[in-house]
Amino acid sequence: MDRLRAEIEASVALPEGSEAKETLLLQLDATARKYNETCTREDTFSRNVAGIVMGFLIGGGGIALGTWAALAGGGYLWWWVLAIPLIILGVFGFFYELAGGKSQQEVTPPGADSTSTP
Repeated sequence: MDRLRAEIEASVALPEGSEAKETLLLQLDATARKYNETCTREDTFSRNVAGIVMGFLIGGGGIALGTWAALAGGGYLWWWVLAIPLIILGVFGFFYELAGGKSQQEVTPPGADSTSTP
C-alpha cells in the first residue's frame, strides 16, 4: 500500500503530458489491478480441513503399511504395491489441500500467471 501511495504522489508531482507520468500511470493501473486480484484471491481462499486430514491419514497409513511390510520381509513385501500409491496419493492430497485446493483454481483463470507484473 505504501508503494501505491508513493507512486500516486509521484504522478501528481510530474507535469501533465510527460512520458514519465504516462509510464507511471500505466504502472499505477497495473499495481491497482494486481492489488484487486490479490484481495479477490485472499477473500475466496479456503482450506479444506477434511481433505488435509484425509491426506495425512492416507499418507501416514501408507507409510505405516510400507514400514510393516519392510520389517516383516518375506512374502509381505508385496504389500508395497499398495503402500506406494497410498503414500503418493496421501502426500499429494495433503499438500494440494494445504495450498488451497479448488479455491486456488476458482480465482486464477487457466493460463494466467499470478506472479507476473507488467
